[in-house]
Amino acid sequence: MEALKEAEEGDALILRAVEWFGAARTARFALPAMGQEWRARFRAHEIKTFRIPAGGGTVTEVDLLEE
Repeated sequence: MEALKEAEEGDALILRAVEWFGAARTARFALPAMGQEWRARFRAHEIKTFRIPAGGGTVTEVDLLEE
């Protein structure tokens, strides 16, 4: 995990993650306090940004502008 912050718009958190080791892999994320858990597939050195709804719901991958 590289960064966790409040979303620019709406009631959500933004999580940014980076694959640092130079190999494709699947990562598991868990935020028990929010009742959220998900997996994401990364390519080597890929950066991904996720929108995590504060009230529960589906975690979605968004771009760097949170869109």
